Amino acid sequence: MALKGFLASGFQKLIGASRLKGANDRFLGEYNSQEKTTTTFPIAETLNDGFNLIRYNGSGDASYTTGALFSSNPTTATVVTIQNVTATRNIYLENVNTTGGTVLTTNYAQIWPNQTITFVYNTTTARWNEIFRCTSEVSVKSVTFTSAVSSIDLDNRSYNQTLYLFSSYSGLITLTQINPVGPTGAGIGARLNIIVSSGLSENNRIMLQAGNGLLPSSFVMNGDFEFAKGGSITFTYDGILWRENSRCNPTYT
Repeated sequence: MALKGFLASGFQKLIGASRLKGANDRFLGEYNSQEKTTTTFPIAETLNDGFNLIRYNGSGDASYTTGALFSSNPTTATVVTIQNVTATRNIYLENVNTTGGTVLTTNYAQIWPNQTITFVYNTTTARWNEIFRCTSEVSVKSVTFTSAVSSIDLDNRSYNQTLYLFSSYSGLITLTQINPVGPTGAGIGARLNIIVSSGLSENNRIMLQAGNGLLPSSFVMNGDFEFAKGGSITFTYDGILWRENSRCNPTYT
């Protein structure tokens, strides 16, 4: 028993001695988790070999368009996940062709609240290559009009959105614009499908008005479109305007 206890004690000491500490005073093999609030780049962080989690919790939108992503570049194929843990702020990332820059799978990435993006560092090219992005695929929202308005609000967390419109307002509602306007809202290539209730009354009319291309987030359409009950129309966002793809006003028999 004494020999067994001696061997067990020696093994425990050997295991303990092998747990060496590296960057950020963490044991090798343990991942590095940090919370950041700054909106500027590069991110001031010494990354661990292996996996790192950067949780963004700033009070403003963060925009990365130039320079290195991090203040110190790793020497191994390090993995980093950037998570947006804010309630309303966005992280905007572009492809940056420089040492410590990014290689995205799209022209840019917009990481909305509760979304993440993961990179692995390529030591040959000295750039961060995107390997995974977790973003909302579809957002569905219902809007009921009780008074005359000229714009509708979107959920700014999804590239693919569906709006169901209802109205109890007696008269014609003419919509000319989408909110929010600008890069903190819908990104380039975002798709929007607008559907009105199949129970829409003839007294509660809804119309989209074609814009002249001068008002941001207005509609570029093949003429004005007044919805019949159950009617629908789809748009794609070009970064400034919503461009019509198709429309349908069904006939009920």
